[in-house]
Amino acid sequence: MNKEKYHHKDLKKQFIKEGSILLAKVGYKDFSLRQVAKTLKVSHAAPYRHFKNKEELVIAIVEKGLDKFYDYLYSSVQKFPDGPLNQLREMGKQYILFSVRNADLAKIIFFNKENKDLAKKVRSKNSYQLLLDVINDCKNKKLIKVSNTELASILIWGEVHGLSCLLMEDNVPFEGKLEDFVELLVNEIFELLLK
Repeated sequence: MNKEKYHHKDLKKQFIKEGSILLAKVGYKDFSLRQVAKTLKVSHAAPYRHFKNKEELVIAIVEKGLDKFYDYLYSSVQKFPDGPLNQLREMGKQYILFSVRNADLAKIIFFNKENKDLAKKVRSKNSYQLLLDVINDCKNKKLIKVSNTELASILIWGEVHGLSCLLMEDNVPFEGKLEDFVELLVNEIFELLLK
């Protein structure tokens, strides 16, 4: 076997990167460190220098996915520091863009029970709490009328999650730039929600 040359730290990152692609494809049950090593053309022992077992690698993959997802959403808060309604719209767009641009990570963190169970072991930032905080801010500033913030958050989360799934699987045809189409979709969602 023709072994690739990796710097020690680079190899760990490569295990996480290639592992996420494989994990999304085969699922937790059929995922193995040996398969990832084979993909990277390194020895079967190489993963064990960085991860004691497959669960530890999957936890690292889930953590990366959750942190990256949070960063996408948090960028909305930073983009509109004084505008919670704009933050909320932008969070919807960023949720969809994250899911489409990082489909492997999105499938891992949203669609696999085993991975969700492992996510409980991950110390990651709370994306759902960020959404609740923005909705509460909108409510307190009387920008939206909701009686139950939690139900409103589930409704909004569900809308953008559903659109993400459709776009990830190429079930919605569109022309032009993804960003423009996503903005159009999210604006329509908010037109409906704010009526």
